[in-house]
Amino acid sequence: MDSFSNTGFAHFLGFLSAIASAVAFTVLHFLPKRAYRMLYLISGILVVSIFLVSHSMGLTAPTVDDCDSLGLLNITAILAEQANSLGTVGYVILKGGNGTVAVGRLGQVLGGCTQSVITFVTALLIIILEVIALFDTQRMLLTRVRSKTYGERFVEMGIK
Repeated sequence: MDSFSNTGFAHFLGFLSAIASAVAFTVLHFLPKRAYRMLYLISGILVVSIFLVSHSMGLTAPTVDDCDSLGLLNITAILAEQANSLGTVGYVILKGGNGTVAVGRLGQVLGGCTQSVITFVTALLIIILEVIALFDTQRMLLTRVRSKTYGERFVEMGIK
């Protein structure tokens, strides 16, 4: 059985977590200054989302690489071919001998290469944007907590 046939749920979880993190980051800009504890929750949602989306990206990466090796895609300029490949990409005769199917290095069936590339590139862009959002959330959290925690000390020391 192809272990890559049940990856839809992992992609679905990554998709839902990306939506949740986008909503949480949007809510960030409407929070009052006193609700700084919500920033910890938003940071947690972003971190979990980064993990789930990167897992989804990792599931599609071998298929994208193998489709490129077979020549089904022309993206060698984007994804450089590795010198030490894990295995071989080839064709396997189907049961009953009535056809062949392309099989990747990890045993996955190489069908739907375009969808895998779209999933891979989308996941990469989402991860980049979520890392930027995480840094922005942490910057805002640091600004709010610093003014609340160290505000009196800074005034006493004459630092504004």
